Amino acid sequence: LDDEYRRLGLLKRIGGGPHDVLGSLAGSVLPWRLTEANKDFQLCTTYPTKFIVPRGISDEALKRIASFRSKGRIPAIVYRHPSNNATISRCAQPMVGLVRRARCPDDERYIKQLIPDAKENKDVYIIDCRSQAAAYGNLAVGRGFEFSANYGGSKLLFMNIENIHAMRESCKRIVELGATAWRSCGEGDSRWWSHLEATRWLEHIRSLLAAASMCAR
Repeated sequence: LDDEYRRLGLLKRIGGGPHDVLGSLAGSVLPWRLTEANKDFQLCTTYPTKFIVPRGISDEALKRIASFRSKGRIPAIVYRHPSNNATISRCAQPMVGLVRRARCPDDERYIKQLIPDAKENKDVYIIDCRSQAAAYGNLAVGRGFEFSANYGGSKLLFMNIENIHAMRESCKRIVELGATAWRSCGEGDSRWWSHLEATRWLEHIRSLLAAASMCAR
């Protein structure tokens, strides 16, 4: 983990000591820190024992944020742009709910601290992989999505990627088509292309590539 964080420029080893410390970047202290709040997987069972968070967010605050995010998947920094310091973080949906419209001040403060130290674009984009309809549907079961007004005017974008169940069904159908394609390949079966389209696999791939391109930009 430490080697990967150093590769990303989120963690640096300075001096001759054996420990990783937060070094300097462009003459200032790195705005991130390495937390071990998940060393016993008490915060999140699907996250590593150590990950990168904003320096101004304490481990106690991380615990409160974990209780507000689905399955404890708090925002964790996973990428840093080498020249403009913009970062990409991953997380799960907040437990907002339809009626209570719950809020978590620590979570809101966390997102605001992800604003990059860039000359041109200082916006925070919340990229929600779901469709807007699916996100609203989750409000009814106690989950939901971030309300931009609560997160410093961040921009919320929905990527319209279907859920894991649709992906699994599509994958199953494309595998089945591949297993039988050799039988009709030599016969020039023109129906194969319509069968391929019916799996919706290429449609899903397009959605994923469009979302990845948006994140990269």
